[in-house]
Amino acid sequence: MGVTARSGLREAFPVTYAGWALLALAAAAFWFLGVRRLDLVLLSASVLAALLLAGLSAATLAARLWLRGRTPGGAARLDLACGAWNPTGFRVPLSPWLPFLRARVAWEAPEGVRVGLPGGLERAFPLRRALAPGVVRRVRVGDILGLTETGWRVAGPAARILPLRAALDPCVVLSGLIPGEDQPDPRGGAQGDRVDIRKYGHGDPLRMILWKAYARTRKAFVRIPERAVEPAPRVCAYLPADAADEPPARLARTLLERGLLGPGWRFGADGCEDAQDLDGALEALARSGSAPPAPGLAPFLERARRDGFGACILLLPGLDGPWVKGVQAALAGAPLRVHAVFALDGWRPEPPPRWRRAFLRPEPPGAADPGEVLDLLGRVVLPQMEATLVDTRSGDVLESPRAYLGRLAGRTA
Repeated sequence: MGVTARSGLREAFPVTYAGWALLALAAAAFWFLGVRRLDLVLLSASVLAALLLAGLSAATLAARLWLRGRTPGGAARLDLACGAWNPTGFRVPLSPWLPFLRARVAWEAPEGVRVGLPGGLERAFPLRRALAPGVVRRVRVGDILGLTETGWRVAGPAARILPLRAALDPCVVLSGLIPGEDQPDPRGGAQGDRVDIRKYGHGDPLRMILWKAYARTRKAFVRIPERAVEPAPRVCAYLPADAADEPPARLARTLLERGLLGPGWRFGADGCEDAQDLDGALEALARSGSAPPAPGLAPFLERARRDGFGACILLLPGLDGPWVKGVQAALAGAPLRVHAVFALDGWRPEPPPRWRRAFLRPEPPGAADPGEVLDLLGRVVLPQMEATLVDTRSGDVLESPRAYLGRLAGRTA
């Protein structure tokens, strides 16, 4: 009750603390120096300061009354991408004939959204994916001196904030996540002839390079096993929620929107229901960013086994966190084949000297250290599992990341 009363009083008298301080100073100068000492200069200055504050207050209240009916919340749903500036269509039409007034907009719900207002057009920069039933804005109008300010709330449409798309080649992703067997035909002998070739990639053994072809073309190719003739299993994907799960969430959106999971797929995330269509999967992906922690990997794998799924792509961050224990417990008794995909947002640079840290920008939140990722693979990935490393910024996909990470970390592969 007290907070509501103070808010209504603040809107009726839009004077800030700086404005009240100026008014008190003007009153003191008016009485003690202007009246009692007959200082006409300070007497006139104090009166002008009071008139300035009264004029700015009247202009602020008039702008509030004029703008409040011209800033509708809209009816369409907002589809935003976190980590980028998104135009929302919301507009604060402040007149250019009032250059001494300025407008600001802040989002009260959902939280974690930066807002800019260039030219009166709103742009939003979400820091975290979310699914909000409605946007609540706080519009503020005040003078450029900071003496007066008033504000009001504007209810907006529902918002679905998704992660950015990862920069990946669809063919590379498919060959890295769902490989065949190391034999020409499952009905024949297990010879594993390396009759196919492809371009050399990070982590490939040097003994498999075609050196004669390299001498002729100056391009490195490696021998790879012939793909097996086997039925493609139904694939599901799961995303454990964590504070550093933005890179795997970006990869999940790319897999879903490009249809890289194959026919009859299923997607799940912590705190969300399973989804088997694109719109439901994107909604679950957005909801997982703000859902309460509720690890559900083990039940998800059991449901997938009962429904005939043969493989699960587990999307994991490249940073250690609370998700590790839950994933370890679920993988210990996994009822189907699990392929762990570690997604990261670039590599963490070498730490600069202390005297330069105060002048440098902070590193990206998803950047990882090669040694830490290598230790993470050893703790999470079981011997019978396959692992892939994906850099969502550059698009690099490493099918056998241990040797490459060992070289980056300065360890023996």
